[in-house]
Amino acid sequence: MEKQPSSKRWKRISSAMALDEKWFRVRKDVVELPNGKIMDDYFLWLSGDVAMIVPVTANGKMILVRQYKYGADEVLVEFPAGFIDKDENPEHTVLRELEEETGYSAKELELLGEFDASPTKSNGKTFIYLARNVINDKDMNLDISEDIEVLVKSKEEVMKMVERGEIRVSDSVAAFFLAMKKIGKVNIR
Repeated sequence: MEKQPSSKRWKRISSAMALDEKWFRVRKDVVELPNGKIMDDYFLWLSGDVAMIVPVTANGKMILVRQYKYGADEVLVEFPAGFIDKDENPEHTVLRELEEETGYSAKELELLGEFDASPTKSNGKTFIYLARNVINDKDMNLDISEDIEVLVKSKEEVMKMVERGEIRVSDSVAAFFLAMKKIGKVNIR
């Protein structure tokens, strides 16, 4: 019979910043594993937390954004999202990002979940919210790096986009299914 691995925490022996730039921070840790072995070069991306919103209009349409993502080197479709500033809470971030990226606003938010973004090599969390009855009453206010096309789609259209791989950003796929659990199901084949 094979011995099962333990689920014990690692012990951090020391830490040093390997890279400390405005938009990208990496820490190099020396850690002791539960089996007593030492890893002297475990790198952790200090990514910061992200808040994402699934905006839904009064007539049930979902608001998404299409934009170029440098890391993937592709134009991708996702729900509005952004990094949480140090002086912000996740709710403020999603409302700000919704307005800046789409021109829509929301009065009520419902937290759908909090998730570890990439727990092996990152400490960031993603907070996913649902906003119903959003309205298009603001001007977009894009960051210098953003060139965004706003998409307004039915739940069924979004489901087809997920099935066809047109929406494949993992946070957005998870957000869609969590929102569907709250607002009504679509046929999943």
